[in-house]
Formats: sequence, C-alpha cells, structure tokens
Amino acid sequence: MKQFKTTKQVLTFTAILAIVSVTFYVLFFNNIKEKNNTISAIVNDVDIAVQKETKLKSVKNIIKDTADGREKIDTYFIKDDEIINFIGEVEKIGRDIGVEVEIISVSIGDSKLQQDNVSELLNLDLEAEGSWSRVFRFLTLVEKMPFKVNISTINLEAIYEGESKKYSSGIWKGFFSINAIKLR
Repeated sequence: MKQFKTTKQVLTFTAILAIVSVTFYVLFFNNIKEKNNTISAIVNDVDIAVQKETKLKSVKNIIKDTADGREKIDTYFIKDDEIINFIGEVEKIGRDIGVEVEIISVSIGDSKLQQDNVSELLNLDLEAEGSWSRVFRFLTLVEKMPFKVNISTINLEAIYEGESKKYSSGIWKGFFSINAIKLR
C-alpha cells in the first residue's frame, strides 16, 4: 500500500508538473506570439517609411533631372515682363525682312488650353505691308518663334495702282491676329 501511495504521489506530482509546464508553455507561446505581432507591425511601419523615403528620393531625383527641360519649356511661354520684348521681336522680324509692321491692338484673354489658371492668351492684332513673298515670310517666321504662337486670323489683299484695280503694285497688305500663351 505504501508503494501505491508513493506511485499516487509521483503521479500527482507529475500531473501537477505537466499542468504547470503546459501553463508556462501556453503563457510563453502567447508572449512570443504577441512579440511577433509587435515586431511584424514595427517591420511594416519601417517598410512603409522606407518606401516613402524611396519615393521621396525618386521624386527629388526626377525634379533635379528635369530642371533643364522645365526651364526650356518655360521659355516657350511669355512672362508678364516679356510682353514688350515679344512685341518688339515681332516688329524686328518685320524690319529684318523688309515688311512694314504696325501693331493695331494688344489684349490679354483667358487661355482655353489650361484650366488651372496658370496661363492666359496674349492677343496681337497687326498689319503688315510688303511684297507677297516678304509678307508670307514674315508670317512664317512669326509662326516659328520659340513660343506657343497661333495665328487665328489672316486677311491678305493686293494693293492696286490707281482706282481701276487693273494693275497690281506688287504690294500686299495683311491683317493678322496672333495668339501666344502667356504665364499669369
């Protein structure tokens, strides 16, 4: 009977030890699981921060790499302080090829190309007088200026000698409406 009591005590001790071991195992496992979840969340936060930093560096590099191109694109638009220079350049083209140019009106209107309030249209109405080839060359050179220029109206007529309109003088008179994009 003593042996039965000793076996019973050993069995009880082993059962209690097993229960305590399982309890510690469950607590230890839950603790590790909780720490893994915390570490996983931290790793995700770090990954997100690294991705944001990478994107930020990429954007900074793109901005730096495209600086020259953006500066070149800006030259295609007329700035407020360059309106007089633009008009002077149009008149200079006329003088250089032998066409008399007279600016009739200058106005500024809304640009239909941009809806972000960045640009507006500079409208020039002008008359040019000279031979057909020179007036045509003037028009071509104005259109090829290094700006976004659009010629919206062209009206050309030959000037005749006398009132009979029988003999052409070789002189042409043209009325042009020119639009150029101007930055606000």
